[in-house]
Amino acid sequence: MELSLYTAAVAAASVQVKATTTPALPENFHLSHLLKTDIQLETEIKPSIAVNTFAVMGINTLLLQANVLSRAKLNSILPAKITARLNLVEGHFKIEALPVSAPENIAAVQVESLAVSRNLEDLSAERITPIISAKLLQPISKIISSAAASLSKSSESLSQEVEAPIITPKAVPFEKKYCAKAIALGLKACLRVATENAASLQDTMLYKLAGKHSVALSLKPSKYYKGSPYSILQKHCA
Repeated sequence: MELSLYTAAVAAASVQVKATTTPALPENFHLSHLLKTDIQLETEIKPSIAVNTFAVMGINTLLLQANVLSRAKLNSILPAKITARLNLVEGHFKIEALPVSAPENIAAVQVESLAVSRNLEDLSAERITPIISAKLLQPISKIISSAAASLSKSSESLSQEVEAPIITPKAVPFEKKYCAKAIALGLKACLRVATENAASLQDTMLYKLAGKHSVALSLKPSKYYKGSPYSILQKHCA
């Protein structure tokens, strides 16, 4: 029996900077011109990170490999837009955070467990199977309607009364969303948690970990916020 851990991460960031001056500077300007100019810098930053982690446990021989693979994915992107304004004549300096379009989820984590088996002499025959079969996760309404249809067909061929079967789902998906509002900041944060496990078969940690799990965090402007852009720093120089 072997246990291995593998992790790969990629981080990137895109930066855009735009500078404007009022009044516009001449082509050949001197330092004295800057002292009489209102300077504004607008910066948009989009940092992102992606992390993949694999945990593999099982049998690894020269000919046969049979493992349980747990795969975790983390994706995060948090854009920001900041403007800085400097007016040396009036002695005014101000930094503001401006509204920026953000993706639906600024951070998301997905964890999935799979069973992997393969013969090293025939790699094309590799089999990757979900720990929890899709049949166990079908909606309860679909199970009931299927059973009702089967019961209806049976009643046509049998004259005696047939009792309806007792339906007990083997695996029940769970999904919930938690939200909080920060009216002072004009933001609404939501955390969505979803899991599909086999805890209904046996209430143990192993059965709870098996399956699919996901957590996603989203930030959106609050509809109750009517204020101006957030002022991070504002200073008047004497």
